[in-house]
Amino acid sequence: MATNDDDTVSNFFKRARIFREYLIRCNRIKFFKPDPVKLQAAFGSYVTSYVVKDGQLEFTRKLVVRQATIPVAGYADVRSFFEKIRAAEQSPVVLVRK
Repeated sequence: MATNDDDTVSNFFKRARIFREYLIRCNRIKFFKPDPVKLQAAFGSYVTSYVVKDGQLEFTRKLVVRQATIPVAGYADVRSFFEKIRAAEQSPVVLVRK
C-alpha cells in the first residue's frame, strides 16, 4: 500500500513539474526574486544572486568562512552574520502566472 501512495505522490509532483515547465516555456510565469545579499565580516563572507535565464530562475550563493578567533564580545556579530545567511537561504521566490 505504501508503494501506491508513493506512486501517487510521485505522479502528482511529476505532473506539477511538467505544468510548471510548460508555463515557464510559454513565458507565462513572472518571477518575484528576493534582493541579492552581500555580507562581509572578518571571519567570512556570503553573497547571493538571482538571475532569470532562458525562462529558469538561477540562484547562486557563495559562503566563505575564514579561520578566526572571535572574542566573547564579538559573539553577537557572528550570530547576526549567520542569522542573516539563514534568512537569505529561506527567502521565498514567488511565481505568478501572467
